[in-house]
Amino acid sequence: MNALHYEGCQNRRRCITIMVKENMGKEPCFPEAKTESAKRVKDLFDIDYYFSGHFEDKVKNGNHWMCTVTGGSPLWFAKDGIRRTPSSQEKLKIQGLKEGMEYVIPNDTPMEQQNKAIGNGVPINLSYFIGKTIMEQIFEKPVKYQY
Repeated sequence: MNALHYEGCQNRRRCITIMVKENMGKEPCFPEAKTESAKRVKDLFDIDYYFSGHFEDKVKNGNHWMCTVTGGSPLWFAKDGIRRTPSSQEKLKIQGLKEGMEYVIPNDTPMEQQNKAIGNGVPINLSYFIGKTIMEQIFEKPVKYQY
């Protein structure tokens, strides 16, 4: 599954396994991909370029998909020729955190640990659609919250 296909901007493929107990009489199911919902970098940030920091990668512009967020990626954003390191809040936005959602990081957490924690997370949009499908299709419980 790719987070891009579930209202995301991060071109991040993941291998997801869903298993269901046989006595439930249900088959494992996955959310339907919405390829038209993919967001480009320019849909989230006003930047000219970004660089993931991955050895084989190239500098990309706002028309590209975002790289996978890791402890050190994306390495930098550039606007009007000025490069800067993305903030934790920007990395959380790449991971799918929307306006009004809260992600609490204790103030005394070193930046390196913050970046690792954010990078190790499953994109919020992908998690939501997997969970919603499991609840509605397997447990037959409606999900009222909308991502």
